[in-house]
Amino acid sequence: MKEDSVFLMCDCHSHALYVERFKDEEEVYISLFEHGYSGKRMNWCQRLRWCYRIIIHGHPWTDSVILNRDNQRKLKRFLN
Repeated sequence: MKEDSVFLMCDCHSHALYVERFKDEEEVYISLFEHGYSGKRMNWCQRLRWCYRIIIHGHPWTDSVILNRDNQRKLKRFLN
């Protein structure tokens, strides 16, 4: 992992957050990972479920990351 980046696991242990700072810029790159996604093709029922969700709500599910106090401090320290 780069010196100017941080990788934090979610307290639920199913997601992770990766934050990388661009050199000489104010922007940061944030990536959300889902633990265990194998990239396999979804079966017909799963695809239909996703289509229904997108048609009704306009987008699929939104993931979230839960950070404990220690990881919150690490993220705050990194961003500062």
